[in-house]
Amino acid sequence: MAAKTYKEKEERIPFQEDVNVNLFFPGAQRKELVDDVLAALHDEVTFLSISGEEGTGKTMICRIVEKEIADRYMCVYVPENIESFENVIGLFSGQVGLSREISQKEVAAQEEDLILFLREKKQRLVIIFDNAEKMYLAMLERLRKLLDRMNGEETLLQIILSGRRVLYENLEQLEICEFKEIEEIHFHLSALEQAETHAYLNHCAKLRSRELGKCMFSSEAAKKIFSLSKGNLKIANMLATKAIASADAEESFVVHPKN
Repeated sequence: MAAKTYKEKEERIPFQEDVNVNLFFPGAQRKELVDDVLAALHDEVTFLSISGEEGTGKTMICRIVEKEIADRYMCVYVPENIESFENVIGLFSGQVGLSREISQKEVAAQEEDLILFLREKKQRLVIIFDNAEKMYLAMLERLRKLLDRMNGEETLLQIILSGRRVLYENLEQLEICEFKEIEEIHFHLSALEQAETHAYLNHCAKLRSRELGKCMFSSEAAKKIFSLSKGNLKIANMLATKAIASADAEESFVVHPKN
């Protein structure tokens, strides 16, 4: 399975389902979270997680981190669950130019080749698994043991898991397994509050492409959107798209509750 490659979008259309890093909202401690993740990676923390319910912006955080570290580390963003461990190793290997297609018997040898390559090139590989709550416990266990095998005197592999809060419950079940003691950092992403929702809506509105025009959200409109979305970005985006289209049709510079 090939991971999707990161691509910035030139057209700035706010409130869409597809992640566009050009529209990153730094408020609601999002920028601080990205900075904390980057600092942890720099400090060679090898096991990180980001949890949050659906619509809190976890994928955006992952994409921003991917963008920020692209010049320093080899990085792979994995958007969906991979059930086969050999496919995971093949994915890692493909990133550094080794063979992607390996059998179950070749996993150990491919791991050694991967370690040798990273050591020789003095490179570090960062893997970001999105939707990680869907991973089987057996996969999580093998990934954790892989960290122990690859990281000794030097850090060669760092893993970021991003998923809903059930991911924490899955990780807690691994406490019965015997792993090397390493530093782990776990972050949590909360839904937006009402004031944060207002700031988010106007942040995106300001970044619209010039030909789309500017149309700001009143505090009353933002309050109504928050009451329906409860800070869920996916729902807020859907409501904002309809509201801003209505305001545009009226040639209004402000989105009101009636829109």
